[in-house]
Amino acid sequence: MNRREMMSALSMVGGAALLPAAARAAEARAAQATKGMGPVKIRDVKTILTAPNGIRLVIVKIETTEPGLVGWGCATFTQRALVVKTAVDEYLRPFLTGRNVDEIEDIWQSSYVSSYWRNGGILFNAMSGVDIALWDIKAKRAGMPLYQLLGGKVRQGADCYFHASGATFEEVEQQARGAVERGFRHVRIQVATPGYSSYGARNTGPQSTAAPDEVVGPTNPKAIWQSAPYVRLVPKLFEHMR
Repeated sequence: MNRREMMSALSMVGGAALLPAAARAAEARAAQATKGMGPVKIRDVKTILTAPNGIRLVIVKIETTEPGLVGWGCATFTQRALVVKTAVDEYLRPFLTGRNVDEIEDIWQSSYVSSYWRNGGILFNAMSGVDIALWDIKAKRAGMPLYQLLGGKVRQGADCYFHASGATFEEVEQQARGAVERGFRHVRIQVATPGYSSYGARNTGPQSTAAPDEVVGPTNPKAIWQSAPYVRLVPKLFEHMR
């Protein structure tokens, strides 16, 4: 064995000797970081369908092995609520039961690739509900608001907008003025299209089978939607609101 071969062999032996010590140190640091925080598992995943103000919402509730510790997440896909519920109940629930609640990123990635087709509104809404619920659990275990775990507060507040809608221009204007008086700086306006379905506005047209005060739209399709009549109507609404 020449000098170069001997030095190489000695360095390999030295490196091998150091590996166990480094591994033990890493394990000690990990144990210290998680001291007092026993493993918490996902015991069950449930979906709750609700509709405040007639708006369909899909809520994911994650129950854990720690009594009283639950997480809540939003998986709302208003137009396909029942399909999202199926994705959570029939696919994600059995896939995630027993997983460690701390493995948020791994749960997202494994859920994403657990089926042949890996994208789309249905699966993403279902996964988002689970993801939000897991972060909710993380914040509760840490004993602090979630925004602190995600980097801290960056603003004191956020603007909200008011949705002013109605069957007539005058009704939309009345709602919009009321919103401004209440302090809203941003108002979204929408008017019903006579005879057609529209989003967020009551419809009293002859083609509609809805009651006079019933909101007709994608989640309550009692009239058809046509873009052309609405596009022609919007400039007139803006002119009225000026």
